[in-house]
Amino acid sequence: MLHKSKSVSIADLFRMAGTGRHIFDYPPEMWEAIAKAVPHPLKKFAVADGYFVEGPHAQALLDVISDATLEKLGSSRALVAQWFLLESEQAYFEFCKECGVDAEKLRKHLRKQHAKRNK
Repeated sequence: MLHKSKSVSIADLFRMAGTGRHIFDYPPEMWEAIAKAVPHPLKKFAVADGYFVEGPHAQALLDVISDATLEKLGSSRALVAQWFLLESEQAYFEFCKECGVDAEKLRKHLRKQHAKRNK
């Protein structure tokens, strides 16, 4: 079990993940430490040295990525998400620009993952 220190290690995170507990099940003083210990999923696609704007555009991108990857293959939600991520010529690029994400790099990664998933 975790102690009330503000420091959370990766090992602690794995132990927490195995419990099925949500971040809000832990004391509020630990929330920030837990969040800081886990890198943001879009960080490696940031344009400026790992810096991106965490806000509504980044959250929307994550939501669409979740829909494209976690929804049932062929469902309307998955198909719309896949279109947005892999084929959109404007909206996708605007969202990426607003949150500081390299749209081409992310799209290349998503296409590669999409191809693997659909084999």
